[in-house]
Amino acid sequence: MNWTDAAINVSKKGIVGKCPECGSLDTDFTYVITNSDKGNGFLDMWCNDCHKRGHMTYRGIIVKDKSMSPHEYEHFRKQHNIVELREAL
Repeated sequence: MNWTDAAINVSKKGIVGKCPECGSLDTDFTYVITNSDKGNGFLDMWCNDCHKRGHMTYRGIIVKDKSMSPHEYEHFRKQHNIVELREAL
């Protein structure tokens, strides 16, 4: 498993899963949306044990192999506590 696999886990299951570096399950992630109209942003994933991390930028959010509608995106954003960059500034 690598950080790309972990990102796929996040998009399909809402969890990072095992750390690709040390195998720990004590992992977490956050999304930051830089443009909610296009779904652009980045995903940070990390391990709380070994402190290694993965970072991915993306264009359009893909969940369960389909693009989200605006309604699905808003539900997903609230469910996973996704921060939009313009909200954080």
